[in-house]
Amino acid sequence: MNLRLSIILVAILVLFGGTFLVLRFTGQQAERTDEPWLFRLDDGAIAYIVATHEGKTVNYEKKPGSLKWFILEDPELPVNFEKWSGTPLLLSGPRVNRVLADTIEDAASFGLDPPVSSVTVTDRSGIGFEFHMGKVTPDESNTYARLVGFPQLFTVPTSWAEVISGLATTPPYPRLYLIDEEDIRDIQAISDGLTVNYHREPASRLFFIEGDPNGLISPETWDGTMSLIIDPRVVEVLVGKEGDLAVYGLDPPLTITRLTRMDGSIIEFHLGTRTPDQERYYAQTVGTEEVMIVPAAWAQAMIELATDPPFPPEEEGMADPG
Repeated sequence: MNLRLSIILVAILVLFGGTFLVLRFTGQQAERTDEPWLFRLDDGAIAYIVATHEGKTVNYEKKPGSLKWFILEDPELPVNFEKWSGTPLLLSGPRVNRVLADTIEDAASFGLDPPVSSVTVTDRSGIGFEFHMGKVTPDESNTYARLVGFPQLFTVPTSWAEVISGLATTPPYPRLYLIDEEDIRDIQAISDGLTVNYHREPASRLFFIEGDPNGLISPETWDGTMSLIIDPRVVEVLVGKEGDLAVYGLDPPLTITRLTRMDGSIIEFHLGTRTPDQERYYAQTVGTEEVMIVPAAWAQAMIELATDPPFPPEEEGMADPG
């Protein structure tokens, strides 16, 4: 084969290869473009969200001139940013998997009349959309949906639908901190001059009280306490200033709790005095500016980790302080 013929063959291969790549690329782009959107909004412009699931409704608002979102309750609460982050983006332009019908003949059969869930998304200018979600499809991977004002029947991914429905069922309430049960290695509780240390080995789910030979805590005794530790619900958030902390009993704090994760990092939170109505306590997580208010029952359980630790039923003594 001479050189000239070789050059010609290489040129042909390059031409066909390039054409194939272009067609493949543009074909994929066209396919993506053809996928329908349920609706489109600029996520940065979304200002109001109303989510309803099986009769429970939660309203959200982004304050004018701010990036902060609030749950509109009495009192209104800022969302937990770690759980909320990305939510407006999820609602700005949801794609649908399929258009099943141009007209819905029997909305009730798809769980859309009445809907299982409904969501209204509105931007600051008043432009908004309401969509409904119904039953899960037989393969359980998709959920039936419709856009109010339009006749089509759609399906959306069930994983997406569950997250959006969760805005009504499990709102992202503020927490003193976020931690998973399996990530807690040590707990130190200090209150009323007493200190109690709790520890567990990484391969175990059982905690024991350090310094006490009979300090192994049974799951029956401990599970209720642990469920409170990992769910530090906040009922109100104040904007605290360092000079004001003494007013809340937080400088110095009346109770200190330290949670050590398996990786050695520490979450420390403080409890102060009761609120004037005696039904709640002031609290603050170290490293944050906000002063938060927590239910009295939850605060008392944290205080009792130091003042009345959960010994095994047969143990009547108290752990040695320190």
